[in-house]
Amino acid sequence: MHRQWGSARRGVVSHAQTRPWVGRAMLIGTILFVVTSFRLDAAMPDEREAILAVLQAYLAAVYARDYATAYQWISDADRRQKSLTHYEQENQPFKGASLVLAQRLAREMVIQEAVVERQEDRAMVRTTLSLPHGNAEEVSRLLLAPGGVEEAPAHEIEERMATLEALIASGQLPRLEVEDTWTLVRDPAGWRVLVGGATP
Repeated sequence: MHRQWGSARRGVVSHAQTRPWVGRAMLIGTILFVVTSFRLDAAMPDEREAILAVLQAYLAAVYARDYATAYQWISDADRRQKSLTHYEQENQPFKGASLVLAQRLAREMVIQEAVVERQEDRAMVRTTLSLPHGNAEEVSRLLLAPGGVEEAPAHEIEERMATLEALIASGQLPRLEVEDTWTLVRDPAGWRVLVGGATP
């Protein structure tokens, strides 16, 4: 589970040791869902929407490396295993300008297909994701300072955002396609993503 998604991120992370940007992915911004099929046993329409909305919010936050937000969407069982401080230390979140830029970039992530199967308080969601390739040179140089080690300087955010918007508008934004399966559980607060031993 999360094997291909994790593999895609690990490739970026290992590259990130010399140029630490990752194709992850945004604040609770909007990911466009193109949902081709659902199979939920006796689920009400609002419950289907709730399952997908939670997964959307989690993937958005993880892609942008906004782990304080992502932590809100993982299961109670996961939170009992890791505190927010531990979770953020383990995953190295973006801050400042890099976070803002990553959140904008993550709005270009698309779930092209989602197949949902639910049994009682557990749901399996198989996804095909099309996401911006954060390790591509033209993207990573916008997200990080020159040399690819430090985060983007705050005083350059307007210029970098304009360049990113132009890249998106041109249709030349580098992309990756990833297939993965996610497990969600229904906690007292609602549906949450069960991460288990996976990272993040």
